[in-house]
Amino acid sequence: MVLVLLLMSISVFQVRAHGDDECVALVRAYVERSRAFWTTDADSAANYMRQAATVANANGGDEALGWLYAAQAEYCERANTPYLLYDSQQNTDLSVHVAFDGSLMDSLRRRKVLDFNLKAYEYLSAADNDSLTFLVLEKIVDNLGKLKTNISLESYITKYIECGRRIDYKCEGEAIINSIAACCDKGAYGKAIGYAANAIDLYTEKQDSMGIARTFYCISFVHYHLRNFEMVKTYAYKALLSYSHGTEEKKTFSGAKPTILYSIYNMLCIVCVGEGDFDSALEYSKRTVEICEQKGNTIDLVSSLNNLGYIYNCMGKYSEAVRCYNEALSKEKAFNALGADSETERTLNFRNNKAIAYLGWGRVYEASKEMEIVMRNIDIVLDYAQKHEAYTIMSDIAYRQHDFRHAFDNLKQSIVYSDSMYDHEKNMAILELQVRLDSKIKDLENDNLKYVLREVEYQSTKERMRFMSMSGVLVLLLVVTFMVIWGNKRRQALIEREKQKLVELKNEIQHINAELLVANATKDKLFATIAHDLRNPCMALLSISNDLSFEQQSSEQRRESIDIINQGVNQLYGLLETLLQWSQDQFAGANLQFDDVDVNEVVDQELKYLNMMLIKKHITLNKHGDSSIYAYVNKHQVSVIVRNLVTNAIKFTPQGGLIDVQVRQNAGFVEIIICDTGSGIPGYREGERISLGGLSSTKGTDNETGFGIGLNISLELVERNNGQIWAQNRPQGGACFYVMLPQSQQVS
Repeated sequence: MVLVLLLMSISVFQVRAHGDDECVALVRAYVERSRAFWTTDADSAANYMRQAATVANANGGDEALGWLYAAQAEYCERANTPYLLYDSQQNTDLSVHVAFDGSLMDSLRRRKVLDFNLKAYEYLSAADNDSLTFLVLEKIVDNLGKLKTNISLESYITKYIECGRRIDYKCEGEAIINSIAACCDKGAYGKAIGYAANAIDLYTEKQDSMGIARTFYCISFVHYHLRNFEMVKTYAYKALLSYSHGTEEKKTFSGAKPTILYSIYNMLCIVCVGEGDFDSALEYSKRTVEICEQKGNTIDLVSSLNNLGYIYNCMGKYSEAVRCYNEALSKEKAFNALGADSETERTLNFRNNKAIAYLGWGRVYEASKEMEIVMRNIDIVLDYAQKHEAYTIMSDIAYRQHDFRHAFDNLKQSIVYSDSMYDHEKNMAILELQVRLDSKIKDLENDNLKYVLREVEYQSTKERMRFMSMSGVLVLLLVVTFMVIWGNKRRQALIEREKQKLVELKNEIQHINAELLVANATKDKLFATIAHDLRNPCMALLSISNDLSFEQQSSEQRRESIDIINQGVNQLYGLLETLLQWSQDQFAGANLQFDDVDVNEVVDQELKYLNMMLIKKHITLNKHGDSSIYAYVNKHQVSVIVRNLVTNAIKFTPQGGLIDVQVRQNAGFVEIIICDTGSGIPGYREGERISLGGLSSTKGTDNETGFGIGLNISLELVERNNGQIWAQNRPQGGACFYVMLPQSQQVS
């Protein structure tokens, strides 16, 4: 300890004797010494970080403190200790040893890394060091994407891209691509696509084929999150094509860093596995293995071999699967210099996979041998899912060996870890709520400080006003003597004020006229919507009533027709009430009310109203999804959307056709899908995304006519409810309409 204090004293003396540049160099030197001990000697690492902090605080320069906080962020992220962090402002150790599982620890660590990087950026923004600022902003954007926080991700993305632009276009492109990944982590897929468009423009202007390839891969990654697997493959193939146009210099990456080609093939492999196309997945997985072997990238090579083993296992090629798992196991041990009897959590996962392959192969004895090694080292496994899998495999082995007691015991243990996984998810939710609470408390403290400052400023202003009032009285005594002289000017000023009032009154009248025009347009749209929604049910009632007038109908047929008419009138009355409520919403304008709405309930109600039209055309309607799914929308506007789309499907479905309606949850949205078996939308290829704004009215399969407003109204209402809507032609004929509405955050 005495030696450490002596070194710190020498550091302070050195700072006072040198300028800012020498101080920054000294801080960096201490950080490099600390970095050498991060994974081996926590005490030495902390001591050198103390010395770096002492130097930076004694100097007080923006760049020195920026370097210090950036180093502390990296120390918190990479050091081999839960948290042994040094508070440079208070000169104290913050030793927080947390006994949580790995993923919970990762969330806490990311939060601390974000705090340090935010402090680093606060100082670096005032210093002229774009290269370090760029790296700090990269970490901030990455952690903001993965954490739930009130800090604006988009504002830091803007700063990140601007900093990259100041360096060169490659840094700017790198910033945009990293921002796409952060938006995907945040679930902001629309913004991610917008940034991807900016990256395409940038790389196209610079004629950078590799940059375009990376951007196309990022777009495929966004569509993977949205489960648009056809689009994933489309953009992955575009990325391959752009990659093939790049020069060899651009295709070369330093060290063992994986190439974009590895990422593209890995993405295609994942999609093919999800679609059950294991032959294609096998080919892509083999290519990832080849790329890793060529680059000497052992870490990704081990993962690729594990994936390859999984594909072989799914294909029933168990011997090949076991070979891949053995190779992954041996390379993992060699890379980490593990002995024959040493295991890690990752190697035990490979043994789990190998045991599963042996069981599929029917070689129970070999599977049991692998699991003996796993169970001897089960205590080092922190992942509850991996433990659950291990005990499930042990139960299966015991069952095949007719050892039913051990099979039952292992099954109980697997259930325990399954429950633990559920408890972990609750703990994560509690942690996130705690983090949000801490953020709210900080905001409240800032608000209180602002209030105190405003109060002080108010009192100061009040004193100034009092002084000014007293001065004004004295001035007023002097001004009175000149009242007669300035009388004419005051009258002129009064006239000017009256003119100003007339101008303001004129502007107000113009504003009222504009509002009247908007109200008139709303009225026209309302009448058109009511006519559009009531026209088809009325025509169906008229048609059935005409059939009723035929004398050749039997009494039974007449009773059925009367029942249908009665049902149709009731449904028409309900539809009319819904339209009247919707009309009130239309006139409410800006006061439109949103609520947590059960979308399945709304869809079922609208299908009842349209049942008579289905009976008239002998159309079968299949509804999928009966459980409650909630969206945060205006209920009456969603009713109009569903009614217009189903009515449109009935219009273009031939006699005896089929309509499918599905409601499901999809990536933070509630998705409504309405498909028909008609002729589809002319002029568009199958699978092509079609905007509703460009569609015109055509006659239906029974020569039904329309005004072409139903789809336009649906488009407007979906946008007003913060959603998306589009259409696609089906391969087997007909069209599908997709509606994405924001999922409720309060109702599960």
